Amino acid sequence: RDADSDDTAFERSFGGGHRLAVRFRQPLLGVGEPGRVHDLWRTAHCDFIDRSGGNLRPEAYAGRVHNHVIGAAQYPLGSDVLDSPALPLVHSQYGTYLLPQVYPEGSPLHPSYGSGHGTVAGACVTILKAWFDENYVIPNPVVASSDGLSLLPYSGPPLTVGGELNKIASNVAFGRNIAGIHWRADAIEAMKLGEAVAISILRDQKACYNEDFGGFTFTKFDGTTITV
Repeated sequence: RDADSDDTAFERSFGGGHRLAVRFRQPLLGVGEPGRVHDLWRTAHCDFIDRSGGNLRPEAYAGRVHNHVIGAAQYPLGSDVLDSPALPLVHSQYGTYLLPQVYPEGSPLHPSYGSGHGTVAGACVTILKAWFDENYVIPNPVVASSDGLSLLPYSGPPLTVGGELNKIASNVAFGRNIAGIHWRADAIEAMKLGEAVAISILRDQKACYNEDFGGFTFTKFDGTTITV
């Protein structure tokens, strides 16, 4: 794809008023490297979002790290990033300082903050904790064997419904971080957002009951107890 087609695609997405002169921009993600054919367009998109108040994706940020390290551009990057042992490890395996991605198409084009998966997980888990006894201890829990082919009896502290639901929300949200497309804050704050949405729904739902109902009581992600 040439710069003109990239410009047209960007303009279709954001309108003429938001158009960036992509053909004249410094590529941030190593355009032309294997598997990075469309990074110029993606970077222009992410950079626009970043300057509009959203978070730059980890993939795009790593592109800046890559170009900074190889001398193609200069960015105000901290020593905690530039001196990280992760950089030589990634370079030795992939030949670049770009962030490895689980998904071949790379990270989504919308802003990184907050995570959609984390928001949905936070909302769904909050509803479940409100409806079910989160203090109920799960009887006879099992865990997967090391080869994943069988189930073994679990030994350890008691597992409660609430605790396991919190784990599910965390795993869903942080799994996207492991994939390389979100930051830690994206997951944590998105879970809080989902929780807030669920609490609002529960509050509205409570007012619809004819029965004498004292409200939903459950433990929030921060450990405090709330009655809605």
